[in-house]
Amino acid sequence: MANLLQKFNEKKVQEYKKDSCDFNSFNVGDTVNVGITIREGANTRVQQFQGTCIAKKSRGISSSFIVRKLTTSGDAVEKNFKIYLSSIEFVEIIKRGAVRRAKLYYLRDRSSKQSRIKEKFDSKKS
Repeated sequence: MANLLQKFNEKKVQEYKKDSCDFNSFNVGDTVNVGITIREGANTRVQQFQGTCIAKKSRGISSSFIVRKLTTSGDAVEKNFKIYLSSIEFVEIIKRGAVRRAKLYYLRDRSSKQSRIKEKFDSKKS
């Protein structure tokens, strides 16, 4: 029974896989810009959600990641995105974060200035 479910999940992952949304390209702590397709009546548009990735979950077809965004009023908005959702157009990395944890839930208790993450610089880039 477990093999049957695993085969089903792998088949669905291959169907929904996109080049624009690579799950392995970004890590927790990175500042990412996620483009989501929004349908308003007959019109469609791409809305961007930019924030810090605070968690990733790798569970086959139900893989997801959580992005936390700080608004200008000081409030925080968190969105949970499913990787294999058809409404995600792209995920681009704005800056890499230097963190040592897998889940950054401790950022929820901090204010906007305290929740800054140091940037990771690659010495290999020239």
